Amino acid sequence: MLLQDIPMTVLKNDILQDFAIAYRTSNIELIAKHLADEIRYDSQLCFGTLNRDGYIDLMSRRFASKLFEKDELTVIHDPYRYTNPILMLVRNKSKKRYFYRIEADLDSRKVTAIDECLF
Repeated sequence: MLLQDIPMTVLKNDILQDFAIAYRTSNIELIAKHLADEIRYDSQLCFGTLNRDGYIDLMSRRFASKLFEKDELTVIHDPYRYTNPILMLVRNKSKKRYFYRIEADLDSRKVTAIDECLF
């Protein structure tokens, strides 16, 4: 199934909206429900690839520290790729920018990969 076959509202409402709300409310459950069992998380801030449990633990600690409280959040979708990346940019209070590239399996509507870059 290709991205152009999926109504954008499905991705926007099911994944993007929940990720955005999770970052604003520090509610990891809004993200966890969208994660595939075999998710891969990579970041320049981590020394290795994290699995689902590792990612949930990392984000739970970040949310508990209020790292993203009152952040600016931009969520966009890259319309030029068929591999369905969802792009999310977070600017936090200290002006650090976190860029996320999120991939989802369009059949299961589950997030399969998240790549984070701090710049």
